[in-house]
Amino acid sequence: MNDIIIIDYGLGNLKSIKNAFKYLNIPAKITTNSDQLNDSTHIILPGVGAFKDGMNGLREANFINPLTAAASEGKIILGICLGMQMLLTESHEFGIHKGLGLIKGTVKPFKPVQQDNNYRLKVPHVGWNNFIKFNSLNNSPFSDIVEKDQMYFVHSFFCDIKSKKHVLATTQYGLQEFHSVINKKNIYGCQFHPERSGKKGLNILKNFAFTNKK
Repeated sequence: MNDIIIIDYGLGNLKSIKNAFKYLNIPAKITTNSDQLNDSTHIILPGVGAFKDGMNGLREANFINPLTAAASEGKIILGICLGMQMLLTESHEFGIHKGLGLIKGTVKPFKPVQQDNNYRLKVPHVGWNNFIKFNSLNNSPFSDIVEKDQMYFVHSFFCDIKSKKHVLATTQYGLQEFHSVINKKNIYGCQFHPERSGKKGLNILKNFAFTNKK
Protein backbone atom coordinates (compact mmCIF):
# COMPACT_ATOMS: atom_id res chain seq x y z
CA MET A 1 0.00 0.00 0.00
CA ASN A 2 1.26 3.45 -0.89
CA ASP A 3 1.84 6.06 1.83
CA ILE A 4 -0.77 8.83 1.42
CA ILE A 5 -0.33 12.24 3.01
CA ILE A 6 -3.08 14.90 3.15
CA ILE A 7 -1.51 18.33 3.62
CA ASP A 8 -2.95 20.50 6.40
CA TYR A 9 -1.97 24.14 5.92
CA GLY A 10 -5.02 25.68 7.58
CA LEU A 11 -7.52 25.57 4.67
CA GLY A 12 -9.49 22.65 3.33
CA ASN A 13 -12.04 19.97 4.08
CA LEU A 14 -9.48 17.56 5.49
CA LYS A 15 -11.81 15.37 7.54
CA SER A 16 -14.12 14.59 4.63
CA ILE A 17 -11.15 13.50 2.51
CA LYS A 18 -9.74 11.42 5.37
CA ASN A 19 -13.17 9.87 5.97
CA ALA A 20 -13.46 9.01 2.28
CA PHE A 21 -10.20 7.04 2.44
CA LYS A 22 -11.37 5.43 5.68
CA TYR A 23 -14.57 4.31 3.93
CA LEU A 24 -12.39 2.82 1.17
CA ASN A 25 -10.25 1.08 3.82
CA ILE A 26 -7.17 2.91 2.54
CA PRO A 27 -4.76 4.40 5.13
CA ALA A 28 -4.16 8.14 4.78
CA LYS A 29 -2.57 10.60 7.18
CA ILE A 30 -3.24 14.32 7.72
CA THR A 31 -0.09 16.25 8.52
CA THR A 32 1.08 19.77 9.31
CA ASN A 33 4.71 18.59 9.20
CA SER A 34 6.33 19.12 5.81
CA ASP A 35 9.13 16.68 6.70
CA GLN A 36 6.60 13.85 6.41
CA LEU A 37 6.40 14.43 2.66
CA ASN A 38 9.81 12.75 2.48
CA ASP A 39 8.30 9.45 3.60
CA SER A 40 5.20 9.64 1.41
CA THR A 41 4.57 8.27 -2.07
CA HIS A 42 1.22 10.03 -2.67
CA ILE A 43 0.28 13.58 -1.65
CA ILE A 44 -3.09 15.31 -1.62
CA LEU A 45 -3.16 19.11 -1.66
CA PRO A 46 -6.73 20.08 -0.68
CA GLY A 47 -8.15 23.54 -0.30
CA VAL A 48 -11.23 25.68 0.19
CA GLY A 49 -10.99 29.48 0.21
CA ALA A 50 -8.89 32.25 -1.29
CA PHE A 51 -5.78 31.62 -3.39
CA LYS A 52 -3.65 34.18 -1.55
CA ASP A 53 -4.56 32.70 1.84
CA GLY A 54 -3.78 29.22 0.56
CA MET A 55 -0.33 30.13 -0.70
CA ASN A 56 0.40 32.03 2.52
CA GLY A 57 -0.66 28.97 4.49
CA LEU A 58 1.66 26.71 2.50
CA ARG A 59 4.50 29.18 2.92
CA GLU A 60 4.04 29.61 6.67
CA ALA A 61 3.85 25.83 7.16
CA ASN A 62 7.01 25.37 5.05
CA PHE A 63 5.34 23.19 2.43
CA ILE A 64 6.32 25.01 -0.77
CA ASN A 65 9.87 23.72 -1.26
CA PRO A 66 9.04 20.17 -0.07
CA LEU A 67 6.07 20.06 -2.46
CA THR A 68 8.22 21.21 -5.37
CA ALA A 69 10.83 18.60 -4.48
CA ALA A 70 8.18 15.87 -4.21
CA ALA A 71 6.89 16.77 -7.67
CA SER A 72 10.38 16.57 -9.20
CA GLU A 73 10.95 13.22 -7.47
CA GLY A 74 7.92 11.75 -9.21
CA LYS A 75 5.64 11.42 -6.21
CA ILE A 76 1.97 11.27 -7.15
CA ILE A 77 0.31 14.60 -6.31
CA LEU A 78 -3.40 15.42 -6.48
CA GLY A 79 -4.63 18.99 -6.03
CA ILE A 80 -8.33 19.33 -5.17
CA CYS A 81 -10.32 22.55 -5.80
CA LEU A 82 -8.12 25.39 -4.43
CA GLY A 83 -5.33 22.81 -4.28
CA MET A 84 -5.58 22.36 -8.04
CA GLN A 85 -5.51 26.11 -8.57
CA MET A 86 -2.36 26.51 -6.47
CA LEU A 87 -0.54 24.06 -8.75
CA LEU A 88 -0.61 26.73 -11.46
CA THR A 89 1.64 29.68 -12.28
CA GLU A 90 -0.51 32.45 -10.88
CA SER A 91 -3.97 33.59 -9.84
CA HIS A 92 -5.90 36.77 -10.67
CA GLU A 93 -8.07 36.45 -7.58
CA PHE A 94 -8.21 39.92 -5.97
CA GLY A 95 -4.81 40.85 -7.38
CA ILE A 96 -2.08 38.78 -8.98
CA HIS A 97 -0.57 36.07 -6.78
CA LYS A 98 2.17 33.56 -7.58
CA GLY A 99 1.33 29.85 -7.38
CA LEU A 100 3.50 26.75 -7.13
CA GLY A 101 4.21 26.83 -10.87
CA LEU A 102 4.08 23.04 -11.31
CA ILE A 103 1.74 23.39 -14.31
CA LYS A 104 1.67 26.53 -16.46
CA GLY A 105 -1.68 28.27 -16.25
CA THR A 106 -3.70 31.08 -14.72
CA VAL A 107 -6.60 31.16 -12.27
CA LYS A 108 -9.28 33.56 -13.52
CA PRO A 109 -12.63 34.80 -12.18
CA PHE A 110 -16.02 33.82 -13.53
CA LYS A 111 -18.06 36.80 -14.65
CA PRO A 112 -20.42 37.92 -11.84
CA VAL A 113 -23.46 36.57 -13.69
CA GLN A 114 -23.36 34.24 -16.68
CA GLN A 115 -26.25 33.89 -19.08
CA ASP A 116 -27.13 31.26 -21.66
CA ASN A 117 -30.24 30.91 -23.81
CA ASN A 118 -32.42 29.44 -21.07
CA TYR A 119 -31.50 30.79 -17.65
CA ARG A 120 -29.12 32.91 -15.63
CA LEU A 121 -26.33 31.35 -13.58
CA LYS A 122 -24.74 32.98 -10.57
CA VAL A 123 -21.28 32.79 -9.09
CA PRO A 124 -20.05 30.76 -7.29
CA HIS A 125 -20.55 27.67 -9.40
CA VAL A 126 -22.08 25.31 -6.83
CA GLY A 127 -23.52 21.87 -7.46
CA TRP A 128 -23.33 18.91 -9.81
CA ASN A 129 -21.92 19.26 -13.30
CA ASN A 130 -20.43 16.95 -15.89
CA PHE A 131 -17.64 17.12 -18.47
CA ILE A 132 -18.10 18.28 -22.04
CA LYS A 133 -14.72 16.84 -23.00
CA PHE A 134 -12.70 14.14 -21.26
CA ASN A 135 -9.44 12.52 -22.32
CA SER A 136 -9.14 9.21 -20.51
CA LEU A 137 -5.72 8.41 -19.07
CA ASN A 138 -4.71 4.93 -17.96
CA ASN A 139 -2.87 4.42 -14.66
CA SER A 140 -4.27 7.64 -13.24
CA PRO A 141 -6.87 8.69 -10.69
CA PHE A 142 -9.23 9.45 -13.61
CA SER A 143 -8.84 6.27 -15.66
CA ASP A 144 -12.52 5.27 -15.17
CA ILE A 145 -14.13 8.69 -15.74
CA VAL A 146 -16.23 9.50 -18.82
CA GLU A 147 -17.84 12.70 -20.09
CA LYS A 148 -21.33 12.03 -18.71
CA ASP A 149 -20.11 11.56 -15.13
CA GLN A 150 -21.39 14.14 -12.64
CA MET A 151 -19.07 15.70 -10.05
CA TYR A 152 -19.68 18.23 -7.26
CA PHE A 153 -18.21 21.72 -7.76
CA VAL A 154 -17.89 24.74 -5.44
CA HIS A 155 -15.79 27.60 -6.87
CA SER A 156 -15.84 31.21 -8.06
CA PHE A 157 -12.58 31.07 -10.04
CA PHE A 158 -11.46 28.66 -12.74
CA CYS A 159 -8.23 27.33 -14.23
CA ASP A 160 -7.02 28.28 -17.70
CA ILE A 161 -4.16 25.93 -18.62
CA LYS A 162 -1.57 27.20 -21.09
CA SER A 163 -0.90 23.90 -22.89
CA LYS A 164 -3.93 21.79 -23.83
CA LYS A 165 -1.78 18.64 -23.57
CA HIS A 166 -2.08 19.07 -19.80
CA VAL A 167 -5.90 19.22 -19.88
CA LEU A 168 -7.78 15.98 -19.25
CA ALA A 169 -11.27 17.44 -18.90
CA THR A 170 -13.30 20.54 -19.67
CA THR A 171 -16.57 21.56 -18.02
CA GLN A 172 -19.07 24.24 -18.97
CA TYR A 173 -20.89 26.63 -16.63
CA GLY A 174 -23.22 28.97 -18.46
CA LEU A 175 -21.22 30.27 -21.41
CA GLN A 176 -17.84 29.67 -19.75
CA GLU A 177 -15.80 26.56 -20.53
CA PHE A 178 -13.07 25.84 -17.99
CA HIS A 179 -10.42 23.18 -17.38
CA SER A 180 -11.70 20.87 -14.66
CA VAL A 181 -9.10 18.05 -14.65
CA ILE A 182 -5.41 18.54 -15.40
CA ASN A 183 -2.29 16.41 -15.53
CA LYS A 184 1.44 16.78 -16.07
CA LYS A 185 3.35 13.54 -15.57
CA ASN A 186 2.88 12.67 -11.86
CA ILE A 187 0.87 15.79 -11.02
CA TYR A 188 -2.94 15.81 -11.18
CA GLY A 189 -5.60 18.35 -10.33
CA CYS A 190 -9.40 18.42 -10.22
CA GLN A 191 -11.58 21.49 -9.70
CA PHE A 192 -14.41 19.46 -8.20
CA HIS A 193 -14.49 17.62 -4.86
CA PRO A 194 -14.15 13.85 -5.38
CA GLU A 195 -14.84 13.22 -1.69
CA ARG A 196 -18.29 14.81 -2.20
CA SER A 197 -19.02 13.27 -5.60
CA GLY A 198 -20.55 9.92 -4.70
CA LYS A 199 -19.28 6.55 -5.94
CA LYS A 200 -17.50 8.00 -8.95
CA GLY A 201 -15.63 10.47 -6.76
CA LEU A 202 -14.66 7.76 -4.30
CA ASN A 203 -13.35 5.70 -7.20
CA ILE A 204 -11.08 8.61 -8.17
CA LEU A 205 -9.54 8.56 -4.68
CA LYS A 206 -9.19 4.77 -4.84
CA ASN A 207 -7.46 4.96 -8.21
CA PHE A 208 -5.23 7.75 -6.88
CA ALA A 209 -4.07 5.49 -4.06
CA PHE A 210 -2.96 2.86 -6.57
CA THR A 211 -1.57 5.15 -9.26
CA ASN A 212 2.12 4.48 -9.80
CA LYS A 213 4.97 6.47 -11.28
CA LYS A 214 5.04 6.55 -15.06
